[in-house]
Amino acid sequence: MITKIGLKPLVFLLLTLVSCTSYPEDHGYVMHQENLEKIAVGQTDKTGVTELLGSPSTKSDYGTEKWYYIGKKATATAFFDPTVTEQSVIALEFDKGGKVHNMQKYSLKDSVNIQPVQEVTRTEGSTPGLIEQFLGNMGRFNSESHSRPGAPAGIP
Repeated sequence: MITKIGLKPLVFLLLTLVSCTSYPEDHGYVMHQENLEKIAVGQTDKTGVTELLGSPSTKSDYGTEKWYYIGKKATATAFFDPTVTEQSVIALEFDKGGKVHNMQKYSLKDSVNIQPVQEVTRTEGSTPGLIEQFLGNMGRFNSESHSRPGAPAGIP
Protein backbone atom coordinates (compact mmCIF):
# COMPACT_ATOMS: atom_id res chain seq x y z
CA MET A 1 0.00 0.00 0.00
CA ILE A 2 2.86 2.40 0.74
CA THR A 3 4.23 1.88 -2.75
CA LYS A 4 0.90 2.91 -4.35
CA ILE A 5 0.58 6.13 -2.33
CA GLY A 6 4.25 6.94 -2.15
CA LEU A 7 6.46 7.59 0.85
CA LYS A 8 6.55 11.42 0.56
CA PRO A 9 2.83 12.04 1.27
CA LEU A 10 2.98 9.63 4.21
CA VAL A 11 6.01 11.39 5.70
CA PHE A 12 4.34 14.79 5.14
CA LEU A 13 1.19 13.61 6.94
CA LEU A 14 3.20 12.20 9.83
CA LEU A 15 5.21 15.42 10.23
CA THR A 16 2.02 17.50 10.11
CA LEU A 17 0.42 15.45 12.86
CA VAL A 18 3.54 15.56 15.04
CA SER A 19 3.84 19.35 14.70
CA CYS A 20 0.31 19.80 16.05
CA THR A 21 0.99 18.08 19.37
CA SER A 22 1.05 20.32 22.41
CA TYR A 23 4.08 20.67 24.63
CA PRO A 24 4.58 22.22 28.09
CA GLU A 25 6.47 25.46 28.67
CA ASP A 26 7.82 26.53 32.06
CA HIS A 27 8.75 30.18 32.59
CA GLY A 28 10.22 31.93 35.59
CA TYR A 29 10.59 30.57 39.08
CA VAL A 30 9.84 26.88 39.69
CA MET A 31 8.05 26.55 43.03
CA HIS A 32 9.20 23.94 45.55
CA GLN A 33 6.63 23.66 48.33
CA GLU A 34 9.11 22.19 50.82
CA ASN A 35 11.33 25.30 50.51
CA LEU A 36 8.36 27.64 50.95
CA GLU A 37 7.36 25.84 54.13
CA LYS A 38 10.82 26.51 55.62
CA ILE A 39 10.28 30.27 55.50
CA ALA A 40 9.16 31.44 58.95
CA VAL A 41 7.53 34.88 59.19
CA GLY A 42 9.45 37.01 61.70
CA GLN A 43 12.45 34.66 61.76
CA THR A 44 13.83 34.09 58.24
CA ASP A 45 16.03 36.90 56.93
CA LYS A 46 16.96 37.89 53.37
CA THR A 47 20.03 35.64 53.33
CA GLY A 48 17.93 32.66 54.42
CA VAL A 49 15.31 33.39 51.77
CA THR A 50 18.01 33.63 49.09
CA GLU A 51 19.47 30.29 50.21
CA LEU A 52 16.03 28.62 50.07
CA LEU A 53 14.48 30.24 47.00
CA GLY A 54 17.36 31.86 45.13
CA SER A 55 17.31 35.38 43.70
CA PRO A 56 13.85 36.95 43.33
CA SER A 57 12.25 37.50 39.92
CA THR A 58 11.82 41.17 40.81
CA LYS A 59 12.00 43.54 43.79
CA SER A 60 9.89 46.55 44.74
CA ASP A 61 11.39 49.96 43.98
CA TYR A 62 9.55 51.99 46.59
CA GLY A 63 7.66 51.60 49.86
CA THR A 64 8.36 48.55 51.99
CA GLU A 65 10.88 46.13 50.54
CA LYS A 66 9.15 43.26 48.73
CA TRP A 67 10.59 40.36 46.78
CA TYR A 68 8.53 38.57 44.15
CA TYR A 69 9.05 35.04 42.85
CA ILE A 70 7.02 34.64 39.66
CA GLY A 71 6.49 31.44 37.69
CA LYS A 72 4.03 30.02 35.20
CA LYS A 73 3.33 26.88 33.23
CA ALA A 74 1.76 26.97 29.80
CA THR A 75 0.80 24.59 27.02
CA ALA A 76 1.74 25.50 23.46
CA THR A 77 0.50 23.95 20.24
CA ALA A 78 2.29 24.50 16.92
CA PHE A 79 2.29 28.22 16.05
CA PHE A 80 -0.60 29.24 18.34
CA ASP A 81 -0.13 31.42 21.41
CA PRO A 82 0.56 29.37 24.56
CA THR A 83 -2.30 28.86 27.02
CA VAL A 84 -1.33 29.52 30.65
CA THR A 85 -2.36 26.51 32.75
CA GLU A 86 -0.77 27.44 36.07
CA GLN A 87 0.66 30.63 37.52
CA SER A 88 2.13 31.33 40.93
CA VAL A 89 3.51 34.45 42.58
CA ILE A 90 5.11 34.50 46.01
CA ALA A 91 5.36 38.00 47.51
CA LEU A 92 7.70 38.34 50.50
CA GLU A 93 7.65 41.60 52.48
CA PHE A 94 10.59 42.43 54.73
CA ASP A 95 10.67 44.61 57.85
CA LYS A 96 13.38 47.21 58.56
CA GLY A 97 15.53 44.53 60.23
CA GLY A 98 15.57 42.44 57.03
CA LYS A 99 13.31 39.64 58.31
CA VAL A 100 10.23 38.31 56.51
CA HIS A 101 7.27 40.35 57.74
CA ASN A 102 4.56 38.95 55.47
CA MET A 103 4.25 36.23 52.82
CA GLN A 104 1.47 36.18 50.22
CA LYS A 105 0.75 33.49 47.62
CA TYR A 106 -1.13 34.26 44.42
CA SER A 107 -2.32 31.88 41.71
CA LEU A 108 -3.84 32.07 38.24
CA LYS A 109 -7.33 32.67 39.67
CA ASP A 110 -6.04 35.88 41.32
CA SER A 111 -4.79 37.33 38.02
CA VAL A 112 -6.61 40.05 36.10
CA ASN A 113 -6.31 40.57 32.35
CA ILE A 114 -5.74 44.17 31.28
CA GLN A 115 -6.05 45.78 27.88
CA PRO A 116 -3.21 48.24 27.17
CA VAL A 117 -4.17 51.56 25.63
CA GLN A 118 -2.96 51.84 22.04
CA GLU A 119 -2.92 55.66 21.92
CA VAL A 120 0.33 57.53 21.28
CA THR A 121 1.30 60.68 23.17
CA ARG A 122 2.57 63.40 20.85
CA THR A 123 5.62 65.34 21.93
CA GLU A 124 6.38 69.04 21.50
CA GLY A 125 8.04 70.16 18.29
CA SER A 126 7.57 69.04 14.75
CA THR A 127 8.76 66.27 12.48
CA PRO A 128 10.70 67.78 9.57
CA GLY A 129 9.77 66.60 6.10
CA LEU A 130 12.17 65.49 3.37
CA ILE A 131 12.53 68.93 1.75
CA GLU A 132 12.90 70.62 5.13
CA GLN A 133 15.70 68.20 6.09
CA PHE A 134 17.44 68.72 2.72
CA LEU A 135 17.29 72.51 2.89
CA GLY A 136 18.29 72.50 6.54
CA ASN A 137 21.56 70.70 5.71
CA MET A 138 22.56 73.01 2.84
CA GLY A 139 25.78 74.86 3.56
CA ARG A 140 26.88 72.47 6.31
CA PHE A 141 29.07 70.26 4.14
CA ASN A 142 32.57 71.68 4.65
CA SER A 143 32.57 73.45 7.97
CA GLU A 144 35.97 73.85 9.62
CA SER A 145 34.80 72.01 12.73
CA HIS A 146 34.55 68.78 10.68
CA SER A 147 37.86 69.11 8.78
CA ARG A 148 40.99 67.14 9.61
CA PRO A 149 43.76 68.99 11.44
CA GLY A 150 46.42 70.18 8.97
CA ALA A 151 44.19 69.67 5.90
CA PRO A 152 43.78 72.57 3.44
CA ALA A 153 40.66 74.67 3.88
CA GLY A 154 37.55 73.15 2.34
CA ILE A 155 38.87 69.56 2.44
CA PRO A 156 37.57 67.41 5.27
